Amino acid sequence: MLTAEELQQQLNISRSTLYRLRKQGLPHTQIGYRTIRYDLIEVLEWLKDNNLKYKKH
Repeated sequence: MLTAEELQQQLNISRSTLYRLRKQGLPHTQIGYRTIRYDLIEVLEWLKDNNLKYKKH
């Protein structure tokens, strides 16, 4: 499970883009009140299914 910062680095996206994608349904897991984690495989599948492009490092 990745933090927001780690996912941003993996996808080469900004924080605002990550928040926008999350509002569009990007899969994530909320742990507690503030902690959010991302499964890279689920995220990549979601991006592919939604025809969204990304640059992976």
